[in-house]
Order: sequence, then structure tokens, then C-alpha cells
Amino acid sequence: EHTIRLLSELNDPITSECVALERAIVLALNGDCHSPIGALATSDGNSVHIRAAVGAKGGGLPVIRAEAQARFADRKRALDDVIRLLDRQGAERLLGH
Repeated sequence: EHTIRLLSELNDPITSECVALERAIVLALNGDCHSPIGALATSDGNSVHIRAAVGAKGGGLPVIRAEAQARFADRKRALDDVIRLLDRQGAERLLGH
């Protein structure tokens, strides 16, 4: 309990939300620790910018990319946009699913 209290003071809610967005991309693509998926979500507290890249199974080419930006309150929309753009480019096929 003491440790949790101490660590909670270090937690930044915006950073935590950005990490959740990055993880949501990997989950949406059925990725795992071996999947060539990169995701970065950044925010200034007012807006969020999400970028993602997916490589072929085994880390080969091609690499597809997607990005979206939205108000922080609309971050789910930006997430959905990135996932949709990756899907349109064949991310699941590229990953061998």
C-alpha cells in the first residue's frame, strides 16, 4: 500500500493514456512481443498525435505507416483512424494473420 501510494505520485495521467493508445494498436492488430509493430502516442494535454508502423512478419519489408491527430478528449477517434488506415494497407496480411 505504501509503495503504491509513493508510485502513484510519479504517474502522469496523460502519459498513461498515451501508453494505453500505443498498446491498443498492438492489441487491435493481434500483435505480440514478436510482432514488428511500432506505435507512438504523444500529447501536450490538449491534442494527441498517434503514429504507427507495421513491418512484414519477421521484420521484413514493406513497412506501412499511419498517423492521426485529434483533440485529447477525442483520442479514441484518432486511435480508430490509425487502426483503420493500417487495416486499409493490409496490416493483418503483412503480419501473417
